[in-house]
Amino acid sequence: MTAQSKSTTARGSKAPELAEILPPKNDVVFRRLFADPENARLVQGFLEAVLDLPAGEYASITIRTPKSAPRRKNGKSAVVAIDIVTKSEKAVHVEVQVVNGDSSVRDRIAFRTPQLNSEELETITAYYFIPKAISILIADCRLLEENDEYFNRFRYYNRKNGVLLTDRLEIDVLESPKLPKENDNTLLWQWVKFFGSERKEDFDILEQTGAPVIREAVATLKAVSADKKLRRVYAARAESAKDASPR
Repeated sequence: MTAQSKSTTARGSKAPELAEILPPKNDVVFRRLFADPENARLVQGFLEAVLDLPAGEYASITIRTPKSAPRRKNGKSAVVAIDIVTKSEKAVHVEVQVVNGDSSVRDRIAFRTPQLNSEELETITAYYFIPKAISILIADCRLLEENDEYFNRFRYYNRKNGVLLTDRLEIDVLESPKLPKENDNTLLWQWVKFFGSERKEDFDILEQTGAPVIREAVATLKAVSADKKLRRVYAARAESAKDASPR
């Protein structure tokens, strides 16, 4: 077999070239980064940038696989479930997921978020102890065309007078295409830039100029990207998605 034939697929087309650093928004890479308990510091650093929970309140973080994770049309899921217990002994359930241009995601996440507490509701003795349920969406598309803000938070409000009904349910949406080119000097900007980047040059800049947790995230991503087994899985997924796309 010649070198040329080795670089082609069964259909005779040239196999896709893989980037040296794989995109963190890919479902395989995302779960490797954020579902690994050894990367709990990255998870906490990301949550500190997004949530209204002071850094000193994180007493413990448990990363788990959702029992009924939402699935994309291709059957792949980029979802990580996180349980937080604060120092004031309050519980927070968080689901972080990467989404694409699926038009149903807005309705789906509104339905999904209240279900994060479904198990507790069966055994809870006092509603005061119901954990907060938070969904964080990392979108690689313009999910909300109504504004140009790259971060949007949704809670149950009275639209007329702004009265908050409860803070127990929350949906936070991050949209990388809306990210300003200039750093707004927030850690959240750096995280969204991290998830939206694909070029090695952009990751190198983040590793050189970013906050310590961002530099650690880039270093971890580079190590993950060098894993031969993961690269094979990534390549197979990419080829499968290419074959399934309309021609």
